[in-house]
Amino acid sequence: MEFIKRQRVGAWVTLGVALMTIAAIIVYCVSSTAAGYFRNTLSGAVVTFGVLAAILLLGAVALAQLEVGGTAGKCIKVAADVMRVGATLLLIASLLMFVSQRVEGLAYIFGSNEDVSAEVQTPENLASARMAIAGFIVYGITWLLTLASTFFPIALKPNNGEQI
Repeated sequence: MEFIKRQRVGAWVTLGVALMTIAAIIVYCVSSTAAGYFRNTLSGAVVTFGVLAAILLLGAVALAQLEVGGTAGKCIKVAADVMRVGATLLLIASLLMFVSQRVEGLAYIFGSNEDVSAEVQTPENLASARMAIAGFIVYGITWLLTLASTFFPIALKPNNGEQI
């Protein structure tokens, strides 16, 4: 119970962003393996960056729980902040790679000539395109939340009230 009482808004937002990052990775993987235009387009870099971002976010919350004073305590505070900023950068890179993989295919599906639109705009391809757009939205929301979470303190130390 003490663990829950010590948590600040930043810790809850950071944990929520870690869960949303996992959800974004799942949406990306489903969009890359489902039937349609984007089938078999899974990129290891997008998944790796997403997983590393989630690990950094969880690690930042875990570091914030350490009660260390002096120089070591200040170093831990800096490390937790660097981890949260690093996670934000990884999510930005992951989203940009995801979008760059899909933008040409989306243009092909939605911008084809009327001559070939019946062949290109099949239900499977349109579903694949919609899933890609949903992935963009989930990744974008996750990125914005992780960016916002970096402005909130993670935990309150019980001994002197100093925020991490």
